[in-house]
Amino acid sequence: MSRAVERAIRDFANGFLAHSANDTLRQAISAGALQADAYYQSLLRLIYRILFLMVIEERGLIFPSGADATKRDMYYHYYSLQRLRRMAEKRYLADRRKHDLWLSLLATFRIFEAGGPGHKLGIAPLAGDLFSPDAIGLFGRCTLGNDVLLGCVHSLGLYEHPDTGQIIRVNYAALNVEEFGSVYEGLLEYKPHFLPADNHIEFTFTQGDERAITGSHYTPDDLVQPLIKYSLDYLIAEKLQEPDAEKALLSLRVADIACGSGHILLAAARRIAAELAIIRTGEEQPAPAAFRAAVRDVIRECIYGVDQNPLAIELCNSHSAPPWRRSTYFPWAFFTRTAIPSSVMLWL
Repeated sequence: MSRAVERAIRDFANGFLAHSANDTLRQAISAGALQADAYYQSLLRLIYRILFLMVIEERGLIFPSGADATKRDMYYHYYSLQRLRRMAEKRYLADRRKHDLWLSLLATFRIFEAGGPGHKLGIAPLAGDLFSPDAIGLFGRCTLGNDVLLGCVHSLGLYEHPDTGQIIRVNYAALNVEEFGSVYEGLLEYKPHFLPADNHIEFTFTQGDERAITGSHYTPDDLVQPLIKYSLDYLIAEKLQEPDAEKALLSLRVADIACGSGHILLAAARRIAAELAIIRTGEEQPAPAAFRAAVRDVIRECIYGVDQNPLAIELCNSHSAPPWRRSTYFPWAFFTRTAIPSSVMLWL
């Protein structure tokens, strides 16, 4: 997935720079008003918006159960990323002379922004900076050819099997949101640059040191689970012995002071939520809906995170709950410029 994301970033970046209608963008770069790092941050937000919407669409989280079927069909037929994925598989639609698909994607983004038209379709806005109106910067006022957009969506939506060479459609419904953090960690290895040429500007990467400087490392699940087991499980067991076990569980406070995109915090939330759902339902294997409701409550009441990287916090907050329950912003993760020892990972 990391290679597909890197390829899409390059293609988006140079597609915007090359389009004849984007003089304002090129002038801002030439004048030094838009630096490569800021341009790169907007590109990352654009990519992560697309990836996040692909995940929640395929998991059926755009609408709550029982939502108006007509509105649901209207969204998926005219606005969804699934629509763009289907179009990306038809090469004849990749027309560089047209840019209507980029305009349609911007319209889709606005549906999920606060104050946008999403309420007309019964869609609540997504919280967090990742879906704020100005998150993608100047791109919201730029033009992009259909060939570039569909090429990028094709890169993100399909991959070639390394052994058979077969083209396989990415199953975003099965993609854990923690994998976003793994992708982002890999992208920290690159330093973005503009390369001015005779009559154009090109965007590229070189090997960077951001990952080493910030101490950013993705924690794989086989390390997260022992951490949760030995630091959290005994506290959960103590809370379960109290007279009001539900209230006791929700009194737990978990803080990760170098949380990144929230992998450890999400694992902790799910562990507490598993017990909370059992208590609420009286069932050893609660239904998925009961578990998701418990996760939302645990995140709201128990989970806190801090990080030096603002984009990591944007991703962390975006993972907090399904969009139709996220009408308010959960202040569970915060950005700080204060230096924090990377060795301090979790305290309870």
